[in-house]
Amino acid sequence: MTDRDASRRGLPAVAGQDPSPDVGRASLQELTGRLHRRELSSRELVEAYLDRIRRLDRFGAYLAVCDDAALDDADRLDRELRSGGPRGPLHGIPFAVKDNIDTVGIGLTAGSGALDDGWMPPRDAPVIERLRNAGAIVLGKAHMHELAFGITSTNEHFGSVLNPHDRERIAGGSSGGSAVAVAAGLAAFAVGTDTGGSIRVPSALCGVVGLKTTYGLVPTDGVIALGQALDTVGPITRTPKDAGRVLAAMRGEPEDPWPVASSLRFAVCTPREDEDPVVSRAVADAASALEALGAQVAWIPPLDVAEAAADELTLITVDAVAALADELARRGGGTVESVLPLLGSDLRALYAAQLGPDAVRSEAYAAACWSGRRRARERFARALEDADVLITPTVPMPAIPLAEHLRTRLADHVVDTIPTLLRETVAVNVAGLPAVTVPAGRAPSGLPVGVQLVGRERTESSLLAAADALMA
Repeated sequence: MTDRDASRRGLPAVAGQDPSPDVGRASLQELTGRLHRRELSSRELVEAYLDRIRRLDRFGAYLAVCDDAALDDADRLDRELRSGGPRGPLHGIPFAVKDNIDTVGIGLTAGSGALDDGWMPPRDAPVIERLRNAGAIVLGKAHMHELAFGITSTNEHFGSVLNPHDRERIAGGSSGGSAVAVAAGLAAFAVGTDTGGSIRVPSALCGVVGLKTTYGLVPTDGVIALGQALDTVGPITRTPKDAGRVLAAMRGEPEDPWPVASSLRFAVCTPREDEDPVVSRAVADAASALEALGAQVAWIPPLDVAEAAADELTLITVDAVAALADELARRGGGTVESVLPLLGSDLRALYAAQLGPDAVRSEAYAAACWSGRRRARERFARALEDADVLITPTVPMPAIPLAEHLRTRLADHVVDTIPTLLRETVAVNVAGLPAVTVPAGRAPSGLPVGVQLVGRERTESSLLAAADALMA
């Protein structure tokens, strides 16, 4: 099968038993050890993941699978390992890339019919270049919510991403395919983007670790923007230690040392009235586990995030339309007006409104960018006044049915799905702070639940240390 044959919606699924459960459940650290001990070659590892994708991807995790190129890269890295040792900390490790990030020689659609034209970026985004320099191998492009402007990864053009724990439920978004690829063992790790919760929400709903990095820590060049003042790139992995290793490669720097989790101080948000009890219990259990380690834990009221959510929507409404115009121009033609009919129904009206008399004006944009960020930072500064890490739910309930991607129920009330899924994550982006979601048990239905850890700027190592302690 050629790369072009495999470039739409991944390899065809073939029903069958899990062909390589040891690979599917292995952490990045475990795989790296096996590669370095020559118990496994890079080619064998890539072949195992391609076989898993072919047999098990009934969730729509991939939009493109570049099997030939991945195998060629694996052969080259095997030769390098034999002749001179590992290229870097990710030598021979296959990963998935969200399809709004430039990867040379692979089509870039951002999950949109407006960009499904076969165009390929001439070069890798800097973050992908760094990962390749560390020895990682691109398996393919992960599915996503169209243009990253959504949180469910329901998609009218390519089909929706399905939750690997229940295919009748959402995977979350917009990095839905990236989270599913890791949760289903279809990649060793994945790269996602997060503008209001797009790494953390799907990671929580799929039961994996998702790290939203400090604004500006990882370059976003070569990423189709959603909100330039908010966009971040980060890893989705099986463990916090894996996330730390991938983050170091993304930064092109050695991994920061981790503090001892018990030395950190934690502020834990009390439950909101409408929160699903299983989520509230997960937060309480996390607090108890940290207290048992000897850490200082204090309970505080939940943060007011309504203003931050409004500010985020103002910013991305303006930036998303401008980013689509820039992307169309990069490809040599077309206007936003001309592609409106190709957008999904959930986006068409939003983009059309920004082109008309009801568009968000520059004054509102500036106020959201400057005053909104200041307000959000002040709220988190108060919450973290006597703490190093803030603990909240990631999402107020487990994954909801696909049919409820617009409206759902929470505590017997009908609510708008998007702001409900984002309510614990979006203010973190407006403030520009780092956060990680960590698996924190399951609902009686078997669906995963996630807990969010938020810190001050550039304290990713503290967040990952705490997350690792909670997963131990």
